[in-house]
Amino acid sequence: MGSIKSVSMCLRKVTVLLGVVAGIFSANALAWDTSASGKILQLHITDGNNFGLRVILDSAGLCTASQGSGWAYLNVADDNFKMYAAALMQAKATGSTVTLYTNIQNGYCHIGYMILQ
Repeated sequence: MGSIKSVSMCLRKVTVLLGVVAGIFSANALAWDTSASGKILQLHITDGNNFGLRVILDSAGLCTASQGSGWAYLNVADDNFKMYAAALMQAKATGSTVTLYTNIQNGYCHIGYMILQ
């Protein structure tokens, strides 16, 4: 009888642990306002801190909430801007698929994380 209680207690602990782990991983997915994947159709480059590098993908759904712009942006002042810019230009040149994760800032989608495939 005691072993059944200990197995039951162990299963409860495992269930709680799995719930915590799932919560941690889902928190990362929820950290972004929007995400979209596709090939880069256009890169717009303008003044460094005026949405300096704008990205338009071939897929619908990129930043449709941001005043209907359909693009996501980076500014020169953003951390790791040069790496993002180089990777985006390479992806455009090679036709690679990118996934952009963005947060809405001042009504526009600011890129905060990117995956190249």
